[in-house]
Amino acid sequence: MIDINRLPLKGKDGLIDFLATIPEIRKAKGIRYKSVTLLALSTCACLSGALSYEDIARWAKSLSRDVLRLFECRQGKAPDESTIRRFLQKQDADMIDLKVGKWLVGLGLAAGS
Repeated sequence: MIDINRLPLKGKDGLIDFLATIPEIRKAKGIRYKSVTLLALSTCACLSGALSYEDIARWAKSLSRDVLRLFECRQGKAPDESTIRRFLQKQDADMIDLKVGKWLVGLGLAAGS
């Protein structure tokens, strides 16, 4: 596992800026969490050992309000499991895996780098 506390979230090599390049595929109506927020939370949760939607939601809920604000969660509130599940089920998992893998390689943190 990777120490999430050592990962850059914002700025030049930050995960949030990197994931912001993935286009939003949802319709604007009813969106409470930006794609980049859900992707960043899910990525960090998985890098911390999360294996399910429930694990991702539990990991996000364990974060402080200040940390959730770093992930650009409105009002410092974590998304629930159903929001995470519905969002991730609509994503191109292979493309996200490729992008996150490239980001980790760029940081020198991926296997084989």
